[in-house]
Amino acid sequence: MPRGNILMVGMGGSGRRSSCRLAAHIADCRLMTVQVSKSYTISDWRDDLKKILMASSFNLNHTVFLFSDAQVSEFD
Repeated sequence: MPRGNILMVGMGGSGRRSSCRLAAHIADCRLMTVQVSKSYTISDWRDDLKKILMASSFNLNHTVFLFSDAQVSEFD
């Protein structure tokens, strides 16, 4: 669907990540994600998000941003 969005909710191990990766490949979209580590800061998050948004806006690139619930807990 043009300009579509999806929020996938489910139990751990239900295949959300695999389904997202497969859907992005079928739709010929670029898959982007962030690599969160212990030294990852809010400033790093803003820089990564800026790169993802810039990459998706130029030349109307179709982009999927995959961000899991496990990555959110790293910011606590």
